[in-house]
Amino acid sequence: MNALATVLVIVLSNQGHWFGGRPGSIEVRWAVQGPLPEAVLSWEADFAGSRLADDGVALRTDREPTKIDLTLPEVRVRTTVQWKYQVRRRDDGKLLTEGRETISVYPTQLLAGVAERLKGKTILVCDRPEGLPRLLSEAEIPHQRIDDGSNVVAALQAASADILLIGPDQVGDTPFGQTAILNQAQAGRSVLLFAQTRVRRLAEYPLLRRPRPAKLEWRTEHALLTGLEAEDMQSWLSAGPRDVWAVQLPADEPALEVAYWPRETPGTEPVPIDALLVVKSVGAGRMVLCQLPLGPWGEDPRSHLLVRNALDYLVTRPEPTPPPSQRMPASKPAEPQMPSIPLSPGGKP
Repeated sequence: MNALATVLVIVLSNQGHWFGGRPGSIEVRWAVQGPLPEAVLSWEADFAGSRLADDGVALRTDREPTKIDLTLPEVRVRTTVQWKYQVRRRDDGKLLTEGRETISVYPTQLLAGVAERLKGKTILVCDRPEGLPRLLSEAEIPHQRIDDGSNVVAALQAASADILLIGPDQVGDTPFGQTAILNQAQAGRSVLLFAQTRVRRLAEYPLLRRPRPAKLEWRTEHALLTGLEAEDMQSWLSAGPRDVWAVQLPADEPALEVAYWPRETPGTEPVPIDALLVVKSVGAGRMVLCQLPLGPWGEDPRSHLLVRNALDYLVTRPEPTPPPSQRMPASKPAEPQMPSIPLSPGGKP
């Protein structure tokens, strides 16, 4: 980006992760102090040298953001689009700043095929109707929702679904609800809890309020993160709440940290770990604790990808989660061997 671009603050909805064929928004505001010039921002959306859209807009001078709505074409695979802009004075056309932002455009049907793969499996959802239930319904994934007006603890105790999804902030202070959830995992269910902030312990682990991290370690090879890059997920944190609630794992805990704070000092000795995404086998089942501040279910493609990955993962058979001290080191690819030609004593091949 051009160094002059620092005079502007540019915010893309969902940090620049958009669905093709659906509107996204770009907010532009001045970052400089003092009197603001009357200026015009001209922009274009470019893909591989082809202009998809362009326009111009007068920038506001009252320090309120100028909003630009943009709908990019539908795509079949994730596609990178460059949003390029120039800002010029209205009176003399002098260039004030210019730059570009990257927009990742996704297909709308990211959950396509999941319902077929889950055929014969049952899903129970504890969340608001406009949350996970709406997302699953739009993807035609059969599920049953625990009604807000019912006795949730009793419903959890009587549940017999293969997969149990607990939406954000659906776990209350009463210990009975968490006990019912843990019992479900013990009995062989696969349980996923999204970010919980109303409790101070989750699945028997303490939760610690920490400033959102500038950088986490990500096990990008894990099935939960298929199709997502570390930068994609890190951007959730950069634009999310100022604080997050980390799962505090004791040293050498038999749980797999998938998104976690790096250790303070190098070493191989097991140490306590703070994490935002944890997988743990429990009895005959498994639990996934996801404390990541995800984007809106209906608008953020990254959230759709995580749900797709989670459903595909939760339907598989649980595997043991050994503590760090008992894990096998990651295997390295074998070094290529250079061919050798044996020589005769006379030096000829």
